[in-house]
Amino acid sequence: MRLSEFNDKLNKVGSTVYNIEEEIKMPETGVYENELQHDNINDDSLEVYTGPNLTGDPIGYTISTPSDADWKRIIRIETTEPYVYITYETIGDQVEADDVNKLQEAIIRTQNAVTDLEAEVTGSINGYTWNRLMGISSEDILKITTQPVSASVSAGEEVSFTIVAVGQGIAYKWQYTEEGDSTWQNFTAGTASTLTVTPAESWDGRRIRCVLENSSGTTAISNTVTLTVT
Repeated sequence: MRLSEFNDKLNKVGSTVYNIEEEIKMPETGVYENELQHDNINDDSLEVYTGPNLTGDPIGYTISTPSDADWKRIIRIETTEPYVYITYETIGDQVEADDVNKLQEAIIRTQNAVTDLEAEVTGSINGYTWNRLMGISSEDILKITTQPVSASVSAGEEVSFTIVAVGQGIAYKWQYTEEGDSTWQNFTAGTASTLTVTPAESWDGRRIRCVLENSSGTTAISNTVTLTVT
């Protein structure tokens, strides 16, 4: 979120001469017209090329001087090139009241943006507002908000494990591994947010987890819980 952009001011110190190169991305219209970034330039030193450091092909241009600011130059360039590079010499910048006003306006914009951001983030549920403001697609969000918990039941008694998550198009895959085994296997009917099973006594010590995947391919794995069967 870019609110403002400034160019460094160059001090007018003694006989110092600054060599400047501006990289310009040409508008789709093929016409660029704007003030040069710096003041008090040597008009004879001004060059425009298609490449940096006076490389590529030279590009034609016109310059003009604002009637109320003879230390500034406005350049106009017409070309189909995607980028051009403007080089020139300057002895340094003027610092004007207008510069201070632009800075103050930028500070106000920044404060307003921070205030709006604070208001939107406050009370945001599960980070959705924050992610939207930061440019993160809601389709990428996948967050487990409630983990499954271990259970202890008698053999033949129905038991359920539940997971709660936020995201779009979530697919659930419940898995288990036997005590002492590291290979995870899928429950045949374990494709919902709640897994309900009727364990046999041989299931005692079975470890269970849930693997989630949203519509954009983001995955998450739940905590591993233990099923105790007596």
